[in-house]
Amino acid sequence: MTKQKLLLILFFCISVNAVAQIHNTDSLKSIYTNQSIYRDGYKIMKGGEMLSTKQLSKEFSMSNLGMAQYEKAMKDKKKSTIFSAISLSIGVSNLAILVFSKNDRLSTGLLASQVAFGIVGSRFRYLSTKNLDRAIWQRNKDLLFPPTQ
Repeated sequence: MTKQKLLLILFFCISVNAVAQIHNTDSLKSIYTNQSIYRDGYKIMKGGEMLSTKQLSKEFSMSNLGMAQYEKAMKDKKKSTIFSAISLSIGVSNLAILVFSKNDRLSTGLLASQVAFGIVGSRFRYLSTKNLDRAIWQRNKDLLFPPTQ
């Protein structure tokens, strides 16, 4: 073989490899753009469309670790809702006591318990958001780089 033929074959092999790398990158970019999910405030988005809670739970079926974090986030969200509702109902009761009976001691006690329940509810809301972010990160990682069996 001549030097020119050898260089031509080498150039051809490098070109084919470069095209394969570009094609692989494009498909990874396409998967990232169209199939990864992200949080936009309180909305969860996928490919530019908002996901419902039912659709979101299906999205985590592909990632065991992501699903575990998602379930933990949903439990914390339920706890947050319960504590926030209790705090709100105590606040309404406190307002009624202030308006109708003017019992300052009872009112102060209710205010303290309302603040305590509000703080606990906020903490669970924070944990829910944190776990949901972890779940989304894990799910997207497993989407782009599937774990080997």
